[in-house]
Amino acid sequence: MSDSKSKNKDKKTNEGQKSSIAIWLYAIAIIIAVAIIYVSYSFTQAGSYSVKVEFSPVNYHANTTMYPFNTLSAKLTVINIGTSKLSKLPMLVYVNGNKLHSYVITLPPKSEVNLSISYTFNNSGNYTFEAVADPANLLNLKNRDLSHQSFAVPVAVPEKPDLYVSIPNLNITSTKEFTLYPKGIAFSSIEALNYNISYFKNLFGPAYPAVGNSITDLALLVHIMNGVYANYSSGARISSLWMNGNITAQYLNTLLRKNTLSYSAFNLSGTDGVYFKYSNFTSICTSQNNGWVKVLSVYNASGNYTCRNIISSNYTPKEASVLEASLNSSKALMNYSSGFLYTNSTYTGFSTSINSNSISQMNLFENPYGNFASNISKYNVSLKDSNMTCKGQISSNSSENLELCSYLISPVYQASAFANYSMAESNEVGNRYMLSMYSFTYTNYSSSIVPNAAHLIAALKVNQSVYPWKPSAQSSCQLSNSTLSCRFDSYNQSTSKANFTIKNNGDSPVKITSAACFMPGLEKHYKEDTTINATKEGSISVECSSVLVPLDVAYDNYNLTLNYTENGKPYTISGTAKIAVPYVV
Repeated sequence: MSDSKSKNKDKKTNEGQKSSIAIWLYAIAIIIAVAIIYVSYSFTQAGSYSVKVEFSPVNYHANTTMYPFNTLSAKLTVINIGTSKLSKLPMLVYVNGNKLHSYVITLPPKSEVNLSISYTFNNSGNYTFEAVADPANLLNLKNRDLSHQSFAVPVAVPEKPDLYVSIPNLNITSTKEFTLYPKGIAFSSIEALNYNISYFKNLFGPAYPAVGNSITDLALLVHIMNGVYANYSSGARISSLWMNGNITAQYLNTLLRKNTLSYSAFNLSGTDGVYFKYSNFTSICTSQNNGWVKVLSVYNASGNYTCRNIISSNYTPKEASVLEASLNSSKALMNYSSGFLYTNSTYTGFSTSINSNSISQMNLFENPYGNFASNISKYNVSLKDSNMTCKGQISSNSSENLELCSYLISPVYQASAFANYSMAESNEVGNRYMLSMYSFTYTNYSSSIVPNAAHLIAALKVNQSVYPWKPSAQSSCQLSNSTLSCRFDSYNQSTSKANFTIKNNGDSPVKITSAACFMPGLEKHYKEDTTINATKEGSISVECSSVLVPLDVAYDNYNLTLNYTENGKPYTISGTAKIAVPYVV
């Protein structure tokens, strides 16, 4: 009986064990199936992506020539042609094997993203652009031949900018050659159009209002502008400007149409261009070839020819050789010019001018305080003292061989737009050189214009005899009562001392014991010991305590105080003095 029960118990135990094993096997099978599904799903996500890359230039094709400082535009399209969501796809763009841009892209199935790519060429040569999806093979992409695309762009060598080949070379009486960068273009335009300064007008040619305004509007698209300007014995004036960058003749022509009387297209000896009539005697021709946008402006009062008569011609560049020879024989001028700019400034342009009497070198530059132009001219003959009158402030220091006249220039156009700016010109004239400085700054820096220009010019240590300036304003003084009267005699800038003649209009002798000449808040009395008899005159010398005054003030106003005794009694008399030399270096 017990054996039977034991057998039944063993049978049930075996059946339970079999059932448990079956359950575990079933569970394992489910786990394996889920794992297979998961792995399959994961493999689909990570390894079954299908990506297509399309990469092509927008503004370059077989009939296009690219040049240095042109900007290439390209379109990059990334397409998810698969059925799975594309997450965090690395996308890189290369130029000649160097990384230009990198992106991380997420795309739903059957969708695309478009990206704009731009690149400015700095040099001539061959450039290869390539866009590659997943360049490090982090993903198992299907058909990788579709995941990258490339194209090549040859960048041509531009024509050498010897601009004298573009203008007639006979009977030139004066000429200038120059190079301007974008900020130099903007600064020169302000000087020419808003402040009416002749030197800067010439940089834009005889049709400078139209050409200057149009080019200035496009200045940020210009990398560099080279130019020549020439005056001829016939009275004709011709300018040739060559620009490169992202500027096009089409953009320029659109602006010139607004500022000229009429226009028409032309083709002359293979040169395509547009002719603009600016006035009865002034014409403008524009063209674009060999890496440059070209502007030729001609003023000819006789009316015998316009810019169309010369735009397709090439001339022997005689003036280029003349300029080069003149510069080679003017080493001192070039050395002075190389130091004629403020420390920590950046060049925005430069020019060289020549005529029968002189050769000049100008620097254009900028710093955080403003924009500036410095010009030094060397004369073939010794200049003579011409009794020069300064309509502004005079800076003088005999120990530094400095005699500088500085004055503000008011805008003649759009004055309200320049209310927060100051424009000043400073000049020094000697027997061999003339030095000029143009300063365009914020008004709150205007008090520094004169001392900075004076110190810069003095630091050049130009080897010449400088000529003194005479103030246009008359210095004077007056006292508050009739006992004593005053006459201004002279002012010594090195010592800041003014010399006055005092007349005693009374019946008794007076003794001046002290004197003060000062601006408000700077009163300081200096001891005097000058006795003046009745109806007679005497001289006093007193230091005038001052501060820098704005450049538009032609003289300094001082308070004048005299302490004196008459018949043993002390008296004080006050007055004023106007001194027409306000700045001392």
